[in-house]
Amino acid sequence: MTDTKNQVIENIAERLIEALSTFEGQWEKPFFTAGNNKNVITGKEYRGINILILAAAAWKNGYKSKTWGTFQQWLEKKCPVKKGEKATQIIFWKPLTYKEQITAENGDIVEEEKQTFVARAYHVFNAEQVEGYSEEITETEKLDTEAVAEINKFFDNTGIPYRFGDGSKACYLPLQDLVVIPERENCISLTEYAATFSHEMTHATGHKTRLARKMSNKQGNQAYAFEELIADIGAGMVCSHIGYDYAFSKNNLAYLKSWLKVVHDDPKKIVSACSMAQKAADYLIDAQNVGKVKE
Repeated sequence: MTDTKNQVIENIAERLIEALSTFEGQWEKPFFTAGNNKNVITGKEYRGINILILAAAAWKNGYKSKTWGTFQQWLEKKCPVKKGEKATQIIFWKPLTYKEQITAENGDIVEEEKQTFVARAYHVFNAEQVEGYSEEITETEKLDTEAVAEINKFFDNTGIPYRFGDGSKACYLPLQDLVVIPERENCISLTEYAATFSHEMTHATGHKTRLARKMSNKQGNQAYAFEELIADIGAGMVCSHIGYDYAFSKNNLAYLKSWLKVVHDDPKKIVSACSMAQKAADYLIDAQNVGKVKE
């Protein structure tokens, strides 16, 4: 028997809330790891909330591999799941077409075909949970100057205005539609530079001329915390795309508690945040393909 849409979402939300809660006292640990999680059979990268789910599972269990598959998919690869291993539950959104009666302009009752998406639960295992699977994991080191140039070019391609500040702060200024970030030499590492840039640029996608998210500049309220959650998740997606780790940005337990309050009050909020984060990441990533943001 498959879970209903709400049951799937609530189950996923509870797992993620639990994962977020474990950050107390361990705030500096990266939550997202470099590289994108992909399916062992299709090779397709997981998207949306599944990125956060799999990142949490990898962080909790210490998995280095980014390859996942269902029990049957691993059997297809002749790599059976090890005895006693537990699966990670993810979401697959299946399109569903249905008919609905509506009143036409002339007053007639007619049937109109509509489409919605139903959440289905799937269970996957990491490559480190199976027998006989080997993959080559290579890490390439780049010169600092070369890497900085690549990061800058990525964000230049988005067309979003930014400037380098004095190193004392990183922020997005909605009224000016301007991102302010520290230069590379004011960041302790390339990873921090990429993460800071990604976080603030994710905020900037919410501007009314782009994705038009409802954004609050009043620190401490739930709308502000929700936008910070979107920016953190979206930045993690972007960092994974360009090859860097991402740690949740605020070294302040008060912010974590604000985020947890948002998702505790309405578990579906975390699914919504992941959906908005994916749209933000797609906006920044898609700009690379065309040289400018799509109309």
